[in-house]
Amino acid sequence: MRNHKSQPLVSIVTPSFNQAAFIERTIASVASQDYPNVEHIVFDGGSSDGTIEILKKYPQLDWLSEPDEGQSSAINKGFKKAKGEIIGWLNSDDIYLPGAIREAVEYLQAHSETALVYSDFMEIEADDHERARVLTEPFDLERMLNRGNLLPQPSTFFRREVFDRVGYLNPDYRYAMDYDYWIRIAKSSLRLDRVDRCWSGFRLHGTSKTISEGSRAWREHRRISRAYGGRFLVPLFYGYRRLVYLRLANSRFRSLGMRVNRVFRKLGFKGFHG
Repeated sequence: MRNHKSQPLVSIVTPSFNQAAFIERTIASVASQDYPNVEHIVFDGGSSDGTIEILKKYPQLDWLSEPDEGQSSAINKGFKKAKGEIIGWLNSDDIYLPGAIREAVEYLQAHSETALVYSDFMEIEADDHERARVLTEPFDLERMLNRGNLLPQPSTFFRREVFDRVGYLNPDYRYAMDYDYWIRIAKSSLRLDRVDRCWSGFRLHGTSKTISEGSRAWREHRRISRAYGGRFLVPLFYGYRRLVYLRLANSRFRSLGMRVNRVFRKLGFKGFHG
């Protein structure tokens, strides 16, 4: 690896609120990357569970804790503060796998026409146990609108020029702000590429919004899909199967959840993350 000053700066933005149980592992996954030029920005919404004490332990972090208007607001603050040429967004309960940042930078450097690159991801449990690698698919806007979110947010990196073309997250969305953002990027005629790698761990735990508020998240995905021209019945079925799987996978019926997911994958419903 060349001297870090010759490498593009990568800004990793992490929104946080009362995630003391996981955020230290998130921080460590960024700090342990084999890429030398990274800034890690954490915007915390005023946590009261010990998160602040954890953040204070890491002088390399650029962090601020103050009340905000929700996750989208915190992420937008981080995006606006970021100085990097390449941006990553890693929630405070997820992790990067080894080599993720370096491989993403190498791909973007080799493909100047690409605005955003993403990979597969690993579903992990609260204790970091790896459950399964989830395979993504090459980007297709029609499939995105009618099958749900094809892009795993923690495995996604994009150029800062995206901000100039697309702006920032829509603060009206609480659950599916990433889904909306990827669609807006695609509709701006920017290129989104998938690579055959696995860059992140997406944590499944009972307090995550994806699971604890899954029905609301599903309805928001549906609303976004319909707003951009998605069909009515397909997103209804597809979102429902993902909700069923996530809830089963985090209950005492885990083996049933895995079997349900395998059946849906055989039917061709795969690649959804949300």
